[in-house]
Amino acid sequence: MEKLICRIENVEIDNQQPNSKPDMFDISQATPAERVAALSLLFQAMPTEVRTAQVEEFLAGEERGEISFDGLLLAREGSQIRGVMLSIMQDDGTAFVWPAQAAGDTDRDTIIDALCETVADRVDAGDIVSAQSILETDATADRAALNRNGFRHLADLFYLQRLLENPLPARVDVALEVTKFSASRNEERFARLVEQTYIDTLDCPDFHEHRSGMEALASHRCSGDFAAERWNIYSADGRDVGMLLMNDHPAQDAWEVVYMGVAADARGCGYGRAMLIDGLYAAMNAGRQSVLLAVDSQNAPANRIYDELGFIEVASRAVHVLTSRR
Repeated sequence: MEKLICRIENVEIDNQQPNSKPDMFDISQATPAERVAALSLLFQAMPTEVRTAQVEEFLAGEERGEISFDGLLLAREGSQIRGVMLSIMQDDGTAFVWPAQAAGDTDRDTIIDALCETVADRVDAGDIVSAQSILETDATADRAALNRNGFRHLADLFYLQRLLENPLPARVDVALEVTKFSASRNEERFARLVEQTYIDTLDCPDFHEHRSGMEALASHRCSGDFAAERWNIYSADGRDVGMLLMNDHPAQDAWEVVYMGVAADARGCGYGRAMLIDGLYAAMNAGRQSVLLAVDSQNAPANRIYDELGFIEVASRAVHVLTSRR
């Protein structure tokens, strides 16, 4: 943990609401002096100690240049903070969103809806390609608010982990040629193959239809530490049949499968299993402790392979996505 930026125990948010009209709310960016109070409200549902640590980590992340608070929005009524919402831009033009929160119960839905509308306006204007929120599946109030404001439920994800200290399965006897990623030599080839793997996919199909292969590659770079040597295309008999893209998470001592896909006309040949086993060995040889991934809960074939290869579920989340209303 970086040095203590500030403590939040001494920050009080006034939950006593005056009688005023909802249309008097002002929605604008939080000032640096308001960030502690804003983040405290954003994480108000957390236990005090957890909330304190979360606020401090976000502030430290901003100080390190890892995140930006340009998307930290406040709903104000006079000098009072009535609500907050945070969206953090990714390098691919998408935004990761923490659901809006309101102080107190008065005009709660109106405040939350006003904040969501501001983010939706940015998506409609093209300032944000899409906005995504990942929540606990039982976060019913937040999920209802997102649904009400156009963040449609995309999928429920299983988060899986495969410990590499356990014996790995034998490599699959399939003849595959491996080509590593190079932005200058084969990026378009990777992008084309991504789009081929999207055809009739069972993994978040409604989302993939809204982005190109190039956009997908840009998005996958954003998760963990990217290195070209961990991104592979697999070919059989002179044609590209699948791809495995893995990024590093040093803090978790793990590699993550940020994307794995098999071309529609190459499925059922064992290529997915062969690629994933290859990735497990690569992560083990790199000295990592585990391999992580997220998968659509409805993708039965993929979940079956992951189960057979020793992955276990460590969490589940609901994904909500907002795209342009135009």
